[in-house]
Amino acid sequence: MIEFHQRPQGEVGFLSDNWSNDIGYMLLSFTLIVG
Repeated sequence: MIEFHQRPQGEVGFLSDNWSNDIGYMLLSFTLIVG
């Protein structure tokens, strides 16, 4: 399973270069919570 939360030193998600990973992680979390 892909670990979306695993990112390099990007403490601030939306300000990091890996914002796409953060969005994917949020969508995954949202789906798991709602699902």
